[in-house]
Amino acid sequence: TDGGAVVGRVVGLQAVELGSLRAEDAIGLVCNFAVLQTGESRKLRSFALASQFYGPLFAKLSEATGAELENIVFTKSKASYYFVMTPTRRCLAKCGVLRDASYKPLLARENVDMEALASFCHRVAEFRWKEGEPTLKEAAAGGELTFAD
Repeated sequence: TDGGAVVGRVVGLQAVELGSLRAEDAIGLVCNFAVLQTGESRKLRSFALASQFYGPLFAKLSEATGAELENIVFTKSKASYYFVMTPTRRCLAKCGVLRDASYKPLLARENVDMEALASFCHRVAEFRWKEGEPTLKEAAAGGELTFAD
């Protein structure tokens, strides 16, 4: 794919970069994964977590994956499994997703390394968010996690 959200384009949404009062902007990122046809996938549960309430978990995420998030939502639908998260500009630069953290507009296609972005999304999706529940990778039961179209 070209990196754009198919659903967003269908309903006429587009990316717009806005200024902020905060020096460390958070960026909205949606990662859609294909539905898994495994028994383990039935154990996946939707969740919504914010770093202000789950500080130690988000610190563990950062240490394990390099992802610094303000919050994350996981939703399991019939069409896909998707994560909505707010990574910081700083972590996207450190993880190599952004080629130049001062580029304007920041999220221009030529400033985003799509392979690094895909790797970032997989690392977040493979992180154990809830004890006693499988990770998305574990729910794939040895299969490959693929992005939904």
